[in-house]
Amino acid sequence: MVRRDYDGLAFLMIEVITMATLDLRDMHLIKKALAISVLVLEKQTGPFGSPNDLFDMKLLLERLTDRSDLEHYMRSAQIAVTGSPPDSPSSSS
Repeated sequence: MVRRDYDGLAFLMIEVITMATLDLRDMHLIKKALAISVLVLEKQTGPFGSPNDLFDMKLLLERLTDRSDLEHYMRSAQIAVTGSPPDSPSSSS
């Protein structure tokens, strides 16, 4: 039984590694997840903060996204994390 689990995982890894392109929906989801992660990591301080991950995620998001889209993704991330847009008074908490 454990063998099947490892075989399934190996198959999945091979499938992911050999996938040459991502469709537009996949890229949208990756950018959105990165934007949310950046926003959350920016707020996380102290011993549990991860400045290296934050830097790398910001860099990757900037490389994948043009300037106008980056603003859109960061605004959407703000809404997803706080429930309100960045210009809303309740989002500053």
